[in-house]
Amino acid sequence: MNSAPDNRVKGPRVLVVEDHPAVAQALTSALSDMGAEVMGPVASPEDAQRLTRAKSPDLALVDLHLANEEASELVQWLLKRKLAVIAMSGHPTPPRQLSKAAAYLQKPFTGDELFEAVLQHYGPLREREP
Repeated sequence: MNSAPDNRVKGPRVLVVEDHPAVAQALTSALSDMGAEVMGPVASPEDAQRLTRAKSPDLALVDLHLANEEASELVQWLLKRKLAVIAMSGHPTPPRQLSKAAAYLQKPFTGDELFEAVLQHYGPLREREP
């Protein structure tokens, strides 16, 4: 029997908002491997809002710098809809306008760091090996 914890979460629907295809694919794969249901990825705030209205995700993973626009307003919109938000950026500290209610990951980050950030919002859903 393996005593190491299983790095999977059960059930959260995670919206991925990322404009770089390779990064979006890596995030999608990592989240799927954790057991999350991935929605998207999408590359714009408008697409994120449409998908949020249509699919009602539990959590959003949002790159703060999408193409030529900032996603801070999207983060605020998601938080007002009572979604848990994990914001991502290459900057060492989050922008001032980012709500303190949002979690923050500095790129690049590891799969373990992503897993821990997801668990901050969905810890009770973590599966353990029998």
